[in-house]
Amino acid sequence: SVFAGAVLLSQRAVSPALAQGLELAVGVMLILLGSNVLYRLIRERVHIHVHRHGDGRTHIHAHSHGGESRPHRQVPHDHVHPPGFPLRSLLVGMMQGLAGSAALVVLAATALGSPLEGLGYVLLFGLGSVLGMALLSAVISVPLSLTANYLTWAHRGIRGAAGAVSILLGGVIVL
Repeated sequence: SVFAGAVLLSQRAVSPALAQGLELAVGVMLILLGSNVLYRLIRERVHIHVHRHGDGRTHIHAHSHGGESRPHRQVPHDHVHPPGFPLRSLLVGMMQGLAGSAALVVLAATALGSPLEGLGYVLLFGLGSVLGMALLSAVISVPLSLTANYLTWAHRGIRGAAGAVSILLGGVIVL
């Protein structure tokens, strides 16, 4: 939205070469992200163990030893997530936003009378995009989090399908 707003307020046109370059970059990014998901899926080698506790409770535990060199009994099952801001997610979102902004600017500039109206349109569209992506993220993350704990095979299947779809969409954009 910032890019689109700057272009609208400066009353300059986005060149077709820039718009096409940004779209190509998004396609390449989707291919790389999907490939990374599939690579990590293969590398993790998720497997299942039955654990019995001292109080008699038994449960099934799915986990991975990807990249570990110690025997299973010496590896703690607890792990921490890295603290801090999710920079990778921000950069992916910004890249997709830049590519989408080029077409949005052209549409807003031709359909609306003034740069201020165009800016309002872009801000409203940006807000809708953020809300839509948040909803889509929730729709995707809930099944992933549920299957990660209870259905390892389904979790791996969903992750594999997401990686494959990302590669496919990226390929369609690039070609």
